[in-house]
Amino acid sequence: MSMKITKEELTIRVNTHPANVTLVSCEGYKNGASLITIKCNESNHIFTRKAEDFSPNGRFTKCPKCGLSLGQSIACAVTGFLLNVKVLHEFTPVYLKNWHPSRLALRHDGYIKSYNIDNENITVAIEHNGDQHTNPKNKYHQRKDMTTAESYNLLKESDNYKVDACKEYSVRLITIPDLYASANSILDAAKIVMNCIEKCIPEVHLNQEYNHRTQQINDRDFLIKLINQYGFDNSRIQRLREDLYEEGNNMISITSFDPVSNRVTLQCTAHDLPEHYTWDANLNNLLGSVDRTRKGTRCPQCAICNRTSERRLNQDTIIDNFIAYGFIVENPDDYINNRTIVAVICIECKISDDISLSKAYRGCKTCRKQESDRLRIKNEMFKIRQIAKSKGGKCLSLNGDYKDQTSKLKFIDADKSPFTLRANKLKRGQWNPATRYIRSGKTNKENSVDNR
Repeated sequence: MSMKITKEELTIRVNTHPANVTLVSCEGYKNGASLITIKCNESNHIFTRKAEDFSPNGRFTKCPKCGLSLGQSIACAVTGFLLNVKVLHEFTPVYLKNWHPSRLALRHDGYIKSYNIDNENITVAIEHNGDQHTNPKNKYHQRKDMTTAESYNLLKESDNYKVDACKEYSVRLITIPDLYASANSILDAAKIVMNCIEKCIPEVHLNQEYNHRTQQINDRDFLIKLINQYGFDNSRIQRLREDLYEEGNNMISITSFDPVSNRVTLQCTAHDLPEHYTWDANLNNLLGSVDRTRKGTRCPQCAICNRTSERRLNQDTIIDNFIAYGFIVENPDDYINNRTIVAVICIECKISDDISLSKAYRGCKTCRKQESDRLRIKNEMFKIRQIAKSKGGKCLSLNGDYKDQTSKLKFIDADKSPFTLRANKLKRGQWNPATRYIRSGKTNKENSVDNR
């Protein structure tokens, strides 16, 4: 504050602040740097701030508990629940007050003053390192009073100071990585927090209550209620329910929501099924329109029913189109549109298959496989005949005699002497075995054994 004000004026500024807070105590108030005690009227959270923060250009915006990010809410909520202790939010211990001569005091995202483990009371601090702690290009570092590099280096300096200060004062520091980047769902985020707790406090498994509570964080709805108690604002789901109703989607309801993946599970009650049709949607694309003017939350099953309510082709046209691709339709009445899979019989090989009209142009699978094998054999036999011709001989076998590289084929050499040889041996450079073994001095019995 540029000028000291009275306690009465300070009380009016605090109580009329848009953040809906109340001044609890200002006994130590001397000037703008004095700490005063504030209470949030919404969450009943009590915290301290400097008096100058409530000046017309002050830094205070809202209660730290109400203003917690999703990552901070999950970190503090899961840690407090598993350890069954009260977690203080945005807390400034003594060792973080004077870390820099020209900077404001630092705060821990969460702070546990005392936790009993193995008959020993320990102090625990919680830090959720969001993207700004590892990414210099984060918008957090886009400041007017310093460059992006200076802001990032200052944040890294404060992080290192917290680590060193916690070691000096024997405080267990639970460092949690960015849950937005590390987790795909709120269940994954809770497991990451649990692993960080066990890494920081290995002896926590000695607490039987902790082991029991770890089984309870596998419920997504329970976790959402838990982080709501720790200040996470989930009111947008209620607003979206109202918007869905106003849009005319009376049959669609929101059954669950995962704040980490930003996806919701929707349910449509328009179908006569044992269980109503459900599907997942991105929260950013939650609001659609029933008149199909834009993408949104239309039930996929309803959309299919609307698209397929009228047949695209008549029965004669369906039969003619399938015949043109080499198929006979067993039951044309099964056809709804070009993507409908119907039972057909191949005209050439007489084998039954299930295929849609949109993919019938590819032909019969069995016929395609047979044609592929025929071309492969034809190419292989052409190569074999070329090799035999280059050696002055000739291949006497037909294409039907070849199945694979181990097939025995008939040849004659330049002297018109017949012999058999496997295709793979021919490609490795071998030729008439009788001629080769005569030069090597082997017997005919050894010759026949080697040629197997």
